Amino acid sequence: MNGSSHVLPNSDRRDLISPDATVTARLQQLISDFHGRGSNKFCRNYANDLDRSRSVFCKEKFVALPDSAPYTTEVLLEYHSLHSRQFQDALASIVHVLSPVSVAENALYNAGLWPRVTPNLLFTRMASASGSCLGKA
Repeated sequence: MNGSSHVLPNSDRRDLISPDATVTARLQQLISDFHGRGSNKFCRNYANDLDRSRSVFCKEKFVALPDSAPYTTEVLLEYHSLHSRQFQDALASIVHVLSPVSVAENALYNAGLWPRVTPNLLFTRMASASGSCLGKA
């Protein structure tokens, strides 16, 4: 919660709100229950620290930001389309880099001997669960 009480420079003091009373009451109850069940000194000290933290939290003032409008279907479709194009462009650049460039490589490719390296093959090798170790190159 560090820095949560920072007020935006252009905010009006009327925009400041306190934490929700029902939330803070439930938090107080939870900490009290935890403190009551404390079986050793560590648990009780921890509960005391939690209570101090809750006290600071309850005194903080937050800037009440206006509710943001939910995304419309059109915005989400535009976002999807944009990132889909970016993904396809990235795959196309990988395919381009892995394609044959010289006459000899083209001959191997046309003969069916060009190594079959596809973006899918690369991604499975690069996955954290693949178990293979790729070099920096």
